[in-house]
Amino acid sequence: LGLPEAAVHPTAFIIALAIVVFLHTVIGEMVPKNITLAGPEASVLWLGPPMLAFCNATKPLLLAMKWAARKVLKLWRIEAAEAVKTVFTAEELAGLVSQARTEGLLDPEQHARIAGALALHQRTAADALRPWATVAAVTEDTSPASLEVLATRTGRSRFPVIQRATRQVLGFVHVKDVLGQHGPARREPIPRDVIRPLATVPPDRSLAELLIAMRRERRHMVLVSEDHVPLGVLTLDDVLTAIMTG
Repeated sequence: LGLPEAAVHPTAFIIALAIVVFLHTVIGEMVPKNITLAGPEASVLWLGPPMLAFCNATKPLLLAMKWAARKVLKLWRIEAAEAVKTVFTAEELAGLVSQARTEGLLDPEQHARIAGALALHQRTAADALRPWATVAAVTEDTSPASLEVLATRTGRSRFPVIQRATRQVLGFVHVKDVLGQHGPARREPIPRDVIRPLATVPPDRSLAELLIAMRRERRHMVLVSEDHVPLGVLTLDDVLTAIMTG
């Protein structure tokens, strides 16, 4: 290049640094990011095991570095924080969401979803239940044929089962459990073994806790009751609707 001898090494350093930065940005950041966005599931399956192995292999070194950092901070009488504390409260987040909606950053549907999710811990089962007077319940002597007709008319698949004499709630029945009944059995009372247990929750149970419990226990319907008096039923769809409507 005809450079003076004194400028050769600085120029070579700048060129080498530019090449490294370019390759690091393109191959080390942009390409992996786009590959991950294009196929997130496949990327996790491919990169998860080696990443876990790397974390386990370097864990002793990381713990040693963390211990050394604690000792240095202790010399300066600074207490090390275990984790980043929550910056915003739920009320502050709700305010930010409302501000984003006002400024046009969120459409009404997005705003309703986020606001509903943030307010879920403040709402209770009583706020989202379907009142017992409007619930389509069946008695224990209902036939599979009648149940299928009721499912077609209401568009629902799960129905509380009550005892005709005492009006006590025995559980609930899923219409798919009686679809296999044929012949005379379709006109007979539904079999007792298809009546599933129906969990009972108090009306003041928060929707956030209830949603977690229902998903963990794989329950799609619960009975909201107070002093053994049914107030209504609540399904996963009802909870999700509460989130959507805010």
